[in-house]
Amino acid sequence: MVPDIAKAGHSFRGAFAYYLHDKRQEGQSAHPETAERVAWTETRNLATDHPGVAREIMIATARQADELKAAAGVKSTGRKSSAHVYAYSLAWHPDEAGTLDRAEMTRAADASLKVLGAEHHQAVIVCHQDQKHPHVHVIVNRVDPATGKMLSTSNDRLKLSDWANAYERERGVILTPKREEKRELREKFAQQAERQAYAAEKRQQAAETPPADKSPVAVLKALGAAQRDQHRQEWKDLSAGNKAARDRIFTDSGKAIREATERHKAECRPIWAKFFRETRQAESAYLAREQSLAGVIRNALDATTHQRVSGQLGNRGTLAATFGNVLSSQARAAAFAEVQDMNRGRLAQRLKSVLDSEVRGIKEQRGAALVAQRQAFDRARASLIERQDLERGKIRQAWQQLPRDRGGDRQPDRAKPYRSRWQDATRSQEQKPMKRPFDDARRIEAKQPLPTKAAFISQAQPAPSPAGEVPRPAPKRAQEIAQKPTPATSPAKIKNPTQAFADRAAQKRPPDPQRDFGSSAKAQDPKRQQFAENAKAATTPVKDAAYWQQRAKEARAAEKEKPQPARDKSRDYDRDR
Repeated sequence: MVPDIAKAGHSFRGAFAYYLHDKRQEGQSAHPETAERVAWTETRNLATDHPGVAREIMIATARQADELKAAAGVKSTGRKSSAHVYAYSLAWHPDEAGTLDRAEMTRAADASLKVLGAEHHQAVIVCHQDQKHPHVHVIVNRVDPATGKMLSTSNDRLKLSDWANAYERERGVILTPKREEKRELREKFAQQAERQAYAAEKRQQAAETPPADKSPVAVLKALGAAQRDQHRQEWKDLSAGNKAARDRIFTDSGKAIREATERHKAECRPIWAKFFRETRQAESAYLAREQSLAGVIRNALDATTHQRVSGQLGNRGTLAATFGNVLSSQARAAAFAEVQDMNRGRLAQRLKSVLDSEVRGIKEQRGAALVAQRQAFDRARASLIERQDLERGKIRQAWQQLPRDRGGDRQPDRAKPYRSRWQDATRSQEQKPMKRPFDDARRIEAKQPLPTKAAFISQAQPAPSPAGEVPRPAPKRAQEIAQKPTPATSPAKIKNPTQAFADRAAQKRPPDPQRDFGSSAKAQDPKRQQFAENAKAATTPVKDAAYWQQRAKEARAAEKEKPQPARDKSRDYDRDR
């Protein structure tokens, strides 16, 4: 059993057109209408068995995913995906073709759907018979018809691989031992660090193997693997170097900003000390003026000036504001405090602008350094790509030279255009989709003669309903079919049933004692002989339809002419009563 998962698709029509019809030949632009390779189809969680109707139902379900979520009370959040089509295939070994039937293939398909968690999803199972190995394709609608949620395909390959391994063990024949080894390794090295250490050990063992003991193919494989590891490490080193350089630039700029800030604080410390001395002196002078009437008037005039500058007077005049300030010591104190706060704010803003200018210059230097580092990284990246392309080209040339060294006259695939190589690869994959796993199995177990091609006969399906309802078989219609009557069964030639039986008995060939053990005894039976003679002597012809119609007409006429018996009047009701 080899499961193969196709890439999630967006079109049910395209998937059904491919799986329900024959393959396109070279030069065809559309899928053919024939379906000779399709043996049978089955549906799951659909109200029909017809593939065409199932396709339309699956399309409608996918389109109504949001409505289904709302009906089920599921929040319609998260990323939206349009990859509703999920398809995979299950392929058996060619040696199993003689032991497989439709029931076993559908059982395996249902088990695989359960493993994927899609047993409640809409699915169509298609069996193909165009390959030596039996295989089925399963087309699944990822949208749950009950909740509208998308089917999760996380670790689907590992799930199907483990299920296929258990399926083979259940059947008692392990045809893909490589998969069993991989499963054991996954269980043994469950942690990522252990897997990486195991892979590094294998690569080291392959690198330490003497080249003389290796074939050219093995040498090229080892060189290619080493080259891939080297290229991967070079990209990691390049990325790490670029990250380290950028981090160094940011670290240096941050250090420069911190040094500028500390230097600015040291330079501003005497300035702030002088400002606070002047502030204390102004406060002492203000309090001294508050002790005399002239000083109060002076403080009131200063408060009025501040209020006029700050827009606090409004529609009041200068004389009225001054008179109010003379009468209110709180208004004078508030105005004096606001003047000191404004002086302190202006000084802080002036000193901060000096620091901001210096920090801005440091950030500009950092931006220029980052641009230079990016340019250097781009140059190093382009150089690395060019060098690695050349190194890969050498390995590719070695692979292309290998068939020539073996004496092959086949042109290398790389010499062909890309479209031709893509078509060849696609054709090869369609013709031999399970070649590698089955070849691995053949290397371990001896070949057995392949059985004859197993044919799966599909049953007739009812016609689909346009509204998506459950299809019902069409009622049978009576139709006259012209048949050529045989001499023994033609109504026109039968004179008498006994005569026909006698004719058939006379036409029988004489019994052969060596071949028919009961014919002689039957022929010598006196009752049978007497019955045959009586039947042969009977020559009374059978009356036709016209004769019997005439007889019935005469009988009715005679019945009318026959005199009727006298009426018994004693049974009549007495009207006088």
